[in-house]
Amino acid sequence: MTQKLRAGLFALVVFLPILFGAGVSLFADAPAFDLAGPKVDVHVQRQGKTLSIAEVPNLLPGDRLWIHPDLPESQSTHYILIVAFLRGATNPPPPEWFTRVETWTRVVREEGVFVTVPTEAQQALLFLAPETGGDFSTLRSAVRGRPGAFVRATQDLQQASWDRLRLDGFLAEVKIASNGDPKLLKERTALAARSLGIRVEQECFDKPTEQQAPCLVQHTDGLVLDDANAQSLVTQIANGSTADLMNQLSYSTLGGAGQFSPYVGAVVDLARILSTFHTAHYQYIPALALPQKDQRDTLNLRLNVPPSFRDPKSVIVVALPPIAPSRTPQLHPADLAQNPQQTYCGPKPSLAFPVEGAPLVFATALAHDLTLHVETKAAAPDQHENSEVAHLNLGTQPAAATVAPSEGGIDIPIRPDPSAGGFVLEKPLPAFPESEVLGVIRGKWGFDSWEGTKFHLRAPHPGGWAVAPSDQNALITGREDTLHLQGESSLCVAEVQATLPAATIGAAPSPPVHLTWKSPHPDARPDALEISVPLKDAHPGTVTIAIRQYGLAKPEELPLTAYAEAAALDRLTLSAGDKDAVLRGKRLDEVATVDLAGITFAPSALNRVQDFDQLAVSATGITITLQPGSNYSARVTLRDGRTLHVPATVGPPRPQVDLLSKGVQHDEADTDASIAPPPIHLGSSNDLPSQRRLVFFLRSRVPAAFARTETVEIAAVDGSFQTTLSLADGSLMLEDTHTAVAVVDPLARFGHSAFGPLQLRAVTAEGVAGDWVPLGTLVRLPGFSGNHDLRCPRNLAKPCLLAASNIFLISAVSATPDMSNAVEVPLEFAGTSLPVPNVAANPARSGSTGTLYVRLRDDPDVIQTLTLPISSGTNSATGSSATAVDGSSSATPSPLAPGRADEAAAPSTRAPHN
Repeated sequence: MTQKLRAGLFALVVFLPILFGAGVSLFADAPAFDLAGPKVDVHVQRQGKTLSIAEVPNLLPGDRLWIHPDLPESQSTHYILIVAFLRGATNPPPPEWFTRVETWTRVVREEGVFVTVPTEAQQALLFLAPETGGDFSTLRSAVRGRPGAFVRATQDLQQASWDRLRLDGFLAEVKIASNGDPKLLKERTALAARSLGIRVEQECFDKPTEQQAPCLVQHTDGLVLDDANAQSLVTQIANGSTADLMNQLSYSTLGGAGQFSPYVGAVVDLARILSTFHTAHYQYIPALALPQKDQRDTLNLRLNVPPSFRDPKSVIVVALPPIAPSRTPQLHPADLAQNPQQTYCGPKPSLAFPVEGAPLVFATALAHDLTLHVETKAAAPDQHENSEVAHLNLGTQPAAATVAPSEGGIDIPIRPDPSAGGFVLEKPLPAFPESEVLGVIRGKWGFDSWEGTKFHLRAPHPGGWAVAPSDQNALITGREDTLHLQGESSLCVAEVQATLPAATIGAAPSPPVHLTWKSPHPDARPDALEISVPLKDAHPGTVTIAIRQYGLAKPEELPLTAYAEAAALDRLTLSAGDKDAVLRGKRLDEVATVDLAGITFAPSALNRVQDFDQLAVSATGITITLQPGSNYSARVTLRDGRTLHVPATVGPPRPQVDLLSKGVQHDEADTDASIAPPPIHLGSSNDLPSQRRLVFFLRSRVPAAFARTETVEIAAVDGSFQTTLSLADGSLMLEDTHTAVAVVDPLARFGHSAFGPLQLRAVTAEGVAGDWVPLGTLVRLPGFSGNHDLRCPRNLAKPCLLAASNIFLISAVSATPDMSNAVEVPLEFAGTSLPVPNVAANPARSGSTGTLYVRLRDDPDVIQTLTLPISSGTNSATGSSATAVDGSSSATPSPLAPGRADEAAAPSTRAPHN
């Protein structure tokens, strides 16, 4: 442990120079309090009761102090001990409030000295000074002449000592945690930091596990005292000017300001005393008084300046607790979000009551004689009684920890444990007859009685758990089942086990299996358990659920029966005329066939919906003869030959249509004999161009007549787009009572990005939909202007140039139907012209046509035919280029002829369009 660790350097020493610049840099180099000074034993007696100084947060007028300087026998320099009392910054103390003690005399060495706190006193100080002539009068005059400076020094030194104890306590917990499981280091460190009011930076926890503990104890500049008073002081400093930093740091009141770091008081205020009271004979040095929990009578002094025994000699300044009424700690629960009811399992081992808000409770012995007062009718057991509860609690308890009876209940000793995040029991709780009792933290804060946070404690009792009525027959072999139990509280459940049936009759039972369990609603209703029981490989028979609870020696056992489940049938539903029906129930994987009114159904698909199975079954015959609304009963045959009966519901027939024909309706301009036909001839009647109106005829099969309120839904097979046609909007027209013609403009209905397989179905006015009918594949075509779309040079060795908009809709172009030597169009191609194979049969004759074969991206499995008039002449470019989406240049593919620099065309500025 480094010198910096032993000194307990706080993050403020590093933070202030960063916040305020060089104006406060001198404080970062302040000497550390790492020098062991003399020891002073102190007791305080009040109203006949005596406490060690470590247990006293405050003094009162009339308190009798026993002070014993614990100097070694070999002490060569005689020290005088001066006990001084102050009464505020504006009222110098009278001379008789100073007591001179010669520490080298036999009486003082053996018996110490008694001093009584005078009336009106507000602060108390100890001075240890080497003996010289006039030492007492010189020091007394200095204090009486400037009492305000010593008032500030007293308050800041006392608070600095307490803050040092907080940091030392945290570092001690880190060392203890580092000797245990490394995985628990972060958890225990976080709890200790919360208890002691210290904020830990996460940098150390970002390191490997084995390096976390050394980082925490070697880098105390990552530790900051985290409490409301400290943060308020930092805010006050940050909002002030740099010039006022010294005054704001040293300002302190009896309420406890100046407590962010020991260096606030010990460096700033004592530096002033050092400069203003320095004489030829004396200089004043501060000392932190650090009583230990195991040496509560002794003030272990820590110095930051080596004492001088030559002029100017050093006077050690020690602060005693303030003389004022005590302020009891304000503890509050630390886990209200996770446990709003503050309810805990009383007999749970290592039970901790999480609290926060009073770091000194955990860092010092100021809170002592702590107990958990439980309001119960239970009698306090004998200390040596080997009770059932004690067997189930872990840890060795101190012999002095006894359960004491008190009025209206019992008191169980507790102690603060920073690494546990709260108070822990010194002795297990006894069994109490109530299901829930109230416990309250009680103890002493110095001489004053103190009552803290209240908690609710639950205790288990035999016979408290039962299987939910709906789960009495829930265990089915061959799968993992979920079992629900009801009881008083799940807080005390330690583990749940199950003994599964033996594989064969007469065989020994299998060993218990640990089950996964949880409380579904631990905050609102902690009276239920949800248990997963693995029965996938189990056999039918008795399953014993054993619930082990803290505080009970024997587990509570619940015998249940695991069944080889036959299918539990609920209902068969279908619409008249449908080929498929749905069977609902449980364990429908056992179903072999279903028979309804002489029609046989075979299983096709099994699905799990919530707590039920749904089995789709397909009919081997027609179902149109079934009468909707009639009462039917279906016979279900299981795989093992057993037969069951299930009610069947037959609904009205769903609308069904047949696609009679389909085609493409061209624009009026396309039908003009003087206008050339569209250049692309689709290679499959299943392909439907999105740039043309689609026309198709439908015949109503169910019902026989096409209802005027019936609509037709057209949708992509993948569900990406859809539209509805109706007689009302004119997109449907009846040819006769059972035939309708539909006209669809895909671009208007779906937009330019619609493509792929289409399907249609009829929908009644009530929203009942029929079966889907395949319609075709929607494809998008490139745009051709009709003029000079295909330019071919006279040299047949050179490629032609195909010009069109949206060429990227083509994936490949070839001169032969087998797509050999095809030109592939890149996905990112954005150009308007493309080099293609030369298809000019007679380059000298103008007006001839050329035929190309293309694959469309929207239906790449079909070869489409592209026929265009050829414009003869020499191409001035092998193709156009475009800028890719990512900003890079997208060159035009030309596998037939490598382009030359002088043949490259300027980038096209035409945007693709439909």
